[in-house]
Amino acid sequence: MSTTLRAGWTALRRALAPALVAVVLFRLGRDRAPKLLLLVAFLVLVGGLLAPRAATAVDRTVARAAERLADALFALLASVAWLVVLLPTWALSRLVGHSPLDPGWATDRSAWIGIQDSRRRRADGRPAHADRMGAREVEVAPRARRRARLRLVAPALALVAAAIALRGDDVPTPSVDVIDFRVAPRGPTAIDDEDLEWNGLPIDGYAHEGEPWIEDYFRELVASAPYHDYILGLRLRDVDGEHLTIVDGRRVTYSPDDAEVTVWFFGGSTMFGVGQRDDHTIPSVVARVAEDDGIAVRALNFGGSADASWGETIRFAEALESDLPRPDLVVFYDGANERGLASYRADDGSLDPSVMERYPLSDDDREDHRTSLGGEPLPYGPERAEVEIDLAAAQYRRAAAVARRLAAPDDIPVVHVWQPEPFSKRPTPQDDELWRRTDFQIGDLPESTRIYAEMRRRSGVDPIDLSRALDDVDAPVYFDSSHTNELGARVIGTELYERLAPRLQELAAG
Repeated sequence: MSTTLRAGWTALRRALAPALVAVVLFRLGRDRAPKLLLLVAFLVLVGGLLAPRAATAVDRTVARAAERLADALFALLASVAWLVVLLPTWALSRLVGHSPLDPGWATDRSAWIGIQDSRRRRADGRPAHADRMGAREVEVAPRARRRARLRLVAPALALVAAAIALRGDDVPTPSVDVIDFRVAPRGPTAIDDEDLEWNGLPIDGYAHEGEPWIEDYFRELVASAPYHDYILGLRLRDVDGEHLTIVDGRRVTYSPDDAEVTVWFFGGSTMFGVGQRDDHTIPSVVARVAEDDGIAVRALNFGGSADASWGETIRFAEALESDLPRPDLVVFYDGANERGLASYRADDGSLDPSVMERYPLSDDDREDHRTSLGGEPLPYGPERAEVEIDLAAAQYRRAAAVARRLAAPDDIPVVHVWQPEPFSKRPTPQDDELWRRTDFQIGDLPESTRIYAEMRRRSGVDPIDLSRALDDVDAPVYFDSSHTNELGARVIGTELYERLAPRLQELAAG
């Protein structure tokens, strides 16, 4: 091979390693690192071709540096092994008075004997060194002395284990992927203003007049990314944001310091407060209005995105089994997700009302569900409307019954609330943009309103009906198919308090 070809081959081998690493990082979704490594590979290749002698000198320098680094790593690993393995072994052997490498640890079944060769024996004829032999000439260690020392070690280890167990409750458990937006306000996912949207709709001026914080809020919300749960669908990560705070999987809610009545709130994303800051969600509004009325309410917000009534009931059961103090009242806020879930089920072919379903989390989730069922979407019309009503009513009825049964042993009062949603409200000119954004035909509003009311009526749950709460608001409140701005949450929370006030006053007095 000529010198030029040899130099070219050597240069190519030098550039191959960073190029392969760049390909792997690119496949993993990285952006900057692969570009940098490809630049390094290109420079290495060009340098090897244009200046082979200099490249060889660099190779020798790198080899020497690698050798020294390897020596350092070996010394580090040897030190760790000495500290973690050899030192504790030596300390244990000194403590019990016997080394685990001593042949005296052998049992009667062992084939290890103390012999190096037949000529090296002690004065009494016993073997002097260890080797693998077929005979069973073995010196038995003084077992009585060893067992006595072990009897002293075992209680000491037990005491240490007990001390660790007793202190276990005091050791803070880090929450899952706590996202701190106060350090980086835009969060780990930078979203340009022109790309900011929710549920496929842009976050713009509509329904957010007077809310200059809304874009930063949605950046925090989008980047907070709940994690998957096979039963419930989603669980919330802890978040420390400017407008969005989640602690122990619950949205932080306004509560006075001297609260005397504890209320747990369950619901979907509308209860969680998509579109509202921490102190302006529905539970926060209830607590504030109650405080103005002389009742100090501690509000715990268990709302979770995509929760329907069945998932809320599961969360309620989990909360009852937790270390949280028992609530004085529990509120379930439903309707929009019951309707949406019934529509998805009619599309997927899941038409058995006795089967409880959760909300699909994505298009892939829906496609997997539809494929597993092998059903065909029901065409729109009276038959589909009846199926959706029955599905929503049955699931809501069963979830409410289980929730009330769970609360009964502790005599916890449970209140179910049927929420307002845009496709069953009195239309106003302020809603014209909403119909355009959601592609809703205003002529379908009477039938849509009837279907939503029938879901509530046929369930037999008899919830507090707030479905008309936003009818008289002469301003945009919905920015998508279910979520409201802070004005909407304030109106709903205020009316919800008025319905709960007699019960809260009774709880506060008793």
